[in-house]
Amino acid sequence: MKKISIVFLATIMVVSGFQIIGAEIKQDESNFLTAERSFNEISLNNEYSYISVVADGVNDFIEEPGHPRLPVYSKVFKISGKAKIIDVICDFSDMETQELSKKVIPAPQIKYKIISDENTNNFDLIENKEIYSTNELYPPINYEYSIRCGLDFDGTPTTFVCIQAYPIRYNPIKNTLYSFSDVQINVEFENINPGVETSAADSYDLVIIAPGEFVNDLQPLVDHKISMGLSTTIKTTEEILSEYAGRDEPEQIKYFIKDAKENWNTSFILLFGGLKSYLYAKDKDSHSHGAKAWHVPVRYTNIQEADEVGCVSDLYYADLYRYNEDLSEWEFEDWDSNGDGIFAKYSMMSQGRDELDLVPDIYVGRLACRNKFELKIIRDKIINYESTSPSEKPWFNKIIGITGKNFDMWEGQPDGEFLVDRAIENMSRWVDEEVRVYASNVQSGNGPIPNTEDIIEEISKGAGFVDFEGHGNPIKWNTIHADGDYEDHDWVGGIDVSDFLKFSNGDKLPIVMVGGCHNALFNISILRVLLTRSSHPNYYWSYVPSPFCFCWAMVIKPNGGAIASIGATGYGPASGNDPISLQGEIDNNFFYTLGLETTEKLGEAQGGMVTKYITENRIRQRESFTATITALLGDPSLQIGGYE
Repeated sequence: MKKISIVFLATIMVVSGFQIIGAEIKQDESNFLTAERSFNEISLNNEYSYISVVADGVNDFIEEPGHPRLPVYSKVFKISGKAKIIDVICDFSDMETQELSKKVIPAPQIKYKIISDENTNNFDLIENKEIYSTNELYPPINYEYSIRCGLDFDGTPTTFVCIQAYPIRYNPIKNTLYSFSDVQINVEFENINPGVETSAADSYDLVIIAPGEFVNDLQPLVDHKISMGLSTTIKTTEEILSEYAGRDEPEQIKYFIKDAKENWNTSFILLFGGLKSYLYAKDKDSHSHGAKAWHVPVRYTNIQEADEVGCVSDLYYADLYRYNEDLSEWEFEDWDSNGDGIFAKYSMMSQGRDELDLVPDIYVGRLACRNKFELKIIRDKIINYESTSPSEKPWFNKIIGITGKNFDMWEGQPDGEFLVDRAIENMSRWVDEEVRVYASNVQSGNGPIPNTEDIIEEISKGAGFVDFEGHGNPIKWNTIHADGDYEDHDWVGGIDVSDFLKFSNGDKLPIVMVGGCHNALFNISILRVLLTRSSHPNYYWSYVPSPFCFCWAMVIKPNGGAIASIGATGYGPASGNDPISLQGEIDNNFFYTLGLETTEKLGEAQGGMVTKYITENRIRQRESFTATITALLGDPSLQIGGYE
């Protein structure tokens, strides 16, 4: 292991992130950052009828389905504040070649965490014919990079330079590897004044955006937040739409949020309102937005993923800035970089996709209340939760993991259980009691299993945190047995929204992570599900009508349930090469950021999970989709565990 050397300028803080072990990082007085990495040993292994390629010194792989699965070295430089990036260069050592006896293994096809007996345990290996029939190097370049703008884990506005270097490339026709043993990465930058300072007189830590009809009933929450030292105000949806311009209602609201950040020094935005009707709510007004049926309008993405028709994404409101490489400066991120009026457009089959930043610049959550009854439930939950400290909650120091086998075994255990074990490892700061509601307990007889009865019993005892990892739809979560498969319908049982009435945990309210497809699809209404379930089954993803999705039903349940939940508004994609990838990775990032000493608020953990995912990965269509579907149904300013 080489020594890591970082030199700081007196007026500039620069941090380099993402697995920097083995790299030497330097900054000189001319605002240059340098990192060096060696890839000393390449391992070739027979795998199925292919060869898998592994190299020392890398920390990622190309995982595009059907493309050669080759090693990647990902490197993130973090420059505190706004920065002008002048140049990014990777210098490689001399190239070496090696002929192979078999083709390089392709990355497996993606599967989804949907509740369906059509799932299979295996991830298919299907070569991309265009790639595997070319007489050119893949990837076509030695390295690439992106520049992103957003909050670092401690809330500092940061310019991220995210680099992917490809030390091994492949010619499929010649069946030859072309490799480099070393790379030196050089980044030249110039620091820029981060922005305008605001005075305490015009500063609000938390801004609640809500319809005017909710204002009076929200005043106790505002008073509570202020009493806890969090300066808070309400801005009504109606006021925003009358005062701010924009191409549609979500853009008007986003311009207000940008204004609040820049002029009020706001850190947290709470969107307090969902659809207006349980019975019938036409949730979309265009491909890209919903407004008329909503108390607080929503942005829909247009990122193609299998047969999805567009997903709700509140990340839109959090992602305020992008880096303009032509002007070398931060600018407003409208999610419509090509200007065609279709927001968050990304399809392999069409031209003119949008380049998205995707790193949060402010912490955003939504409480998708339809009426004052729901408002009062969650309002009182938050006030009661925050009014007592973690030490006054003997149940808070517990985490419950609920899972089984998502698709296959991984490192000797069901892949879902592997995921949850990794999440629990990050939680020592908060918990000292771990309850594993695992499918493998059926064989071992050592504890509860993820059937309805055991899930209800364990959650009813109370916990600070719950982690579901399995399969879902808007109203149900489930998993399969550790020794089961989908063809034999080996579902353990799981739980659905109708079972939530049996929760008896009272004020013992956990923060809940739900891994699965569509569990946070908070745009459903009863008649809309009934009217579309045959003609458009891929719109609401449920045959059974419900006024609440899984994640929101847990939060809005009176006398129990959850204080907040995080889940997916779309498919939950999964990769066969590592459970900690795609949705599994972003879910686990939440527990990683919870474990950081700087994390005190729920929004910091949820925003950090997205930042970590976006800055540490090769961001293509599927990765963009995975980030944008992640929804926090909760108060981003929630003090985790309550105030001391």
